[in-house]
Amino acid sequence: MNKEHTIEKLLPKIILHNTISLDGSLRGFEADLNMHYSIASSLQVDAYLVGSQTILDASDEIPPEPETEEEERIHDTEDVRPFWIVVDSGSRLKGILHFYRQMEYIKDIIVLVSKSTPKDYLHYLKEKKYPYVKAGKGKVDFFEAFRILKEKYRIETILTDTGPTLNNFLLQQNLADEISVIVAPFIVAKSQPKIFIGLDIEEEQIKLSSRDAQKLGNDYVWLRYKLRK
Repeated sequence: MNKEHTIEKLLPKIILHNTISLDGSLRGFEADLNMHYSIASSLQVDAYLVGSQTILDASDEIPPEPETEEEERIHDTEDVRPFWIVVDSGSRLKGILHFYRQMEYIKDIIVLVSKSTPKDYLHYLKEKKYPYVKAGKGKVDFFEAFRILKEKYRIETILTDTGPTLNNFLLQQNLADEISVIVAPFIVAKSQPKIFIGLDIEEEQIKLSSRDAQKLGNDYVWLRYKLRK
């Protein structure tokens, strides 16, 4: 068995999923969110991977965290709802996660931390009964974290719905397996962040294989590519 097949057995499948404008912008246009999440749901993944900055950007007017004791959640194997996997080695989301954990379409939130994560944050996660995975020294070691997630929580497929920082890192570490992009019929200002801006890789390019292309409603197009590892 070669090295690639061994890694495939150790790690979940990782799908990078975004809605972008024709020029590759992630913002600056009104995306069809119903379409975006409907397609994400159709991929039937076991978990969504979310960066801490993505949550902070969306976290306006969150009510205070209740002081009541949390009960540890029992993860039913028959429950098809996805986990949320949150990257937060820097303890930026303390007092925020409860809002998202209450959402009906989430099974539970699993927090990725590292050995440098403050001890008081780890104590907080234990106290509030958040499952967490510790991997890496300074920052999260995604290879090790993904391996643990597959082994401990039986997570076979993970979808990211985030900005260029996390997407680029997963590409640079050769951890992404598929790219799913919904192309919206807009061209926006150059000041908007682009999907793979700042990507730093050893090779001059990343080769892709086309999996599918579908024309959707309202002039949107859905493209799927497999990464050639």
